[in-house]
Amino acid sequence: MQNPLALKLQRYADLSEEEIRKLEQLTGERFSKNTGEDIVQQGERPRTVALILEGLACRYKLSDAGERQIVGIMVPGDLCDLHAFVLNAMDHSISALGPVTLTHVPRDKLMALFESEPRITRALWWSTMVDEGTLGNG
Repeated sequence: MQNPLALKLQRYADLSEEEIRKLEQLTGERFSKNTGEDIVQQGERPRTVALILEGLACRYKLSDAGERQIVGIMVPGDLCDLHAFVLNAMDHSISALGPVTLTHVPRDKLMALFESEPRITRALWWSTMVDEGTLGNG
């Protein structure tokens, strides 16, 4: 099975076999979360970036009344906590909507990929802009 991140980014760039191989090398040990379990919580400072391999998750914030407000749906190929690269801490939480399989991608591995592979970086940038635009945040 091809890495879902590679499948997603191929919508935004004509990736070479070598670039796809590099994306596939990002995945490490798999881990799972059950329905309703948080993958990352608001305020956390993740040291790795979680990549959804299978299942669905949601981004959510808590209202002043303590109610969960879903602000986005995440699918296989989505990087859960890429926001922490910019924010240093998560400004929202991410929870499994059903059983989810993920893998951790070390930040330094991802940064090295961004620095060495401009086409992958542009594809991820486009993907992020489309996601944010869909949410009305762009």
